[in-house]
Amino acid sequence: MKHKMILKTVFGAGLLIASGAVLASTTGSEFQTVYDKFEGWVQGYGGMAIAIGAIGLGGLASLAKQTPFPILTGIGSAILLQYSPDIVSSIMTATI
Repeated sequence: MKHKMILKTVFGAGLLIASGAVLASTTGSEFQTVYDKFEGWVQGYGGMAIAIGAIGLGGLASLAKQTPFPILTGIGSAILLQYSPDIVSSIMTATI
């Protein structure tokens, strides 16, 4: 029991020390064009088409199974697809 507590304390201290060096996406521009392209696809017409497809397939599956869960999954997937670049960007540029 005491061994687990020591391990948790050391792990937590390591996280605190390492959190000062959060520079995940603030340096280097090698992949900036790729990131911009994927972000444009996801938040542009490609993302809208995928979102509509997910909601449509979820709606059809909901009608077939007589349950609302597939369409809710489709709506959740559409929302996740729309906001995932913003979420990833905010996580990667977080500072403490």
